[in-house]
Amino acid sequence: MSSVSEEDILNEFILRFSRRLGGIWIPQVPLGLRRFRGVPPKYVADLIQIESHESRVYPRLPLKYWRRALEGNPIYRDINLRNKHILLIEGKVVASYDAIGQLLVYRECLVEDWASVEVSMGLVARSFEPWIEETCRRLGILIYRV
Repeated sequence: MSSVSEEDILNEFILRFSRRLGGIWIPQVPLGLRRFRGVPPKYVADLIQIESHESRVYPRLPLKYWRRALEGNPIYRDINLRNKHILLIEGKVVASYDAIGQLLVYRECLVEDWASVEVSMGLVARSFEPWIEETCRRLGILIYRV
């Protein structure tokens, strides 16, 4: 029996939902770029979905692209998150309380980095520890089981 990784969970999620939900999908998004200037970012979101009329899945993008988008370089307009709606996604094989904490911190980093971004949160997992789904519902975190 092969073991399933978080990357497997996220890839399966993208395959199942990217066409249905549409938008631009980008894995491994650095966060805290304003707070941690000049050093590698402390946080990295597993996946984001940017609301868009087009549907596209990007590979992981280099940190320098994110820094340039944050500076407002027009070449990087697809990944300039200002004034956009973002679905911030954390992937786990088994979702536990730490995933909720990660999402809450990551949301704050996104808001600090990208002024006027609107952030929704989603938790993708193969299974969920007790109370996690109920807590997610209460906090408005979308739940996806893959």
